[in-house]
Amino acid sequence: MALNDESLLTPQALARIEQAVAQAEQGTSCEIAVVLAPASSRYEIPVVQMAALFAVVAFVGLDALNYFALETNMLGNPLWLMGCSLAVGAGIAMFVAGTALRRKFVSATQARKAVDLAAAASFWEQKIGFTKEHNAVLLYVSVWEGQARVLPDAGATAKIADAKFGEIAKSLNDTGSDGPDAVCEAISQIGALVKDAFPRAASDANEVPDKPVIREP
Repeated sequence: MALNDESLLTPQALARIEQAVAQAEQGTSCEIAVVLAPASSRYEIPVVQMAALFAVVAFVGLDALNYFALETNMLGNPLWLMGCSLAVGAGIAMFVAGTALRRKFVSATQARKAVDLAAAASFWEQKIGFTKEHNAVLLYVSVWEGQARVLPDAGATAKIADAKFGEIAKSLNDTGSDGPDAVCEAISQIGALVKDAFPRAASDANEVPDKPVIREP
């Protein structure tokens, strides 16, 4: 997936995105905010599930090994065997959690919900709903999940159908372009969409910083 691209978090990509926001806002009073996240969640529950699964496998494996081969008193002690199994399970889970294998334990539904929640939280964290005309738009991109959300404020959806913003989000999520190129293109599309509804006035002030924000889970 194009958005599953860690180059989005590099200083070079951040500078490009900031420039794209500035250009998109030149013809509109609408504010565009960009939040990039390495991931939308730490996914503690899947990691715990991994640990439990590997602990059970380790318990069965060690018990079978002791029964058929070793026959040691140490592994014959249920408490000691359980402790060894938990240690093995936790160790393997910690290793897997730091690798791409973690994806196997995070369902598509879990990932989608995590992105939705993190995007909604970012909307308020970045004070998107506090602009003068309530016409700011948040572009949220979560790299680990490779997903993006476009969240417009109420003033924007009062003049522009929410489905229009949804089309930009869908296009970004389905893109085959490189991550930075895809995000900059989406910013340009948002700018073009809001330009006629919210033309830029001479006295217009930049209420939301153009610089993208990196949000840690």
